[in-house]
Amino acid sequence: MKICKQERGLGRQAATLLVRKFKPMTIYVGNLSYKATEDDLKEVFGEYGSIKRIVVPTDRETGRVRGFAFVELAEAAHEDNAISELDGAEWMGRQLRLNKAKPKE
Repeated sequence: MKICKQERGLGRQAATLLVRKFKPMTIYVGNLSYKATEDDLKEVFGEYGSIKRIVVPTDRETGRVRGFAFVELAEAAHEDNAISELDGAEWMGRQLRLNKAKPKE
């Protein structure tokens, strides 16, 4: 969703807040168990809202899960809630680390 501040008469901060409200970010899930699957993540994050996308990177040579994942929920508020509730929680024998994913550089 693109917002043109000239058309809406909004300042930069207000336009940014509107974009943030409608544009979800991605959650980085670190310290993930090597046994975790996409279905496991769907079950956990499904409690926080509708899931748009889950990516569980694997090692190219071994096919083993690399110990982290990216989860995108349909609404940014749900993502913020999931981060605040799950960061530091123990799951599958590991203490999860959740934060907003940084864009690729």
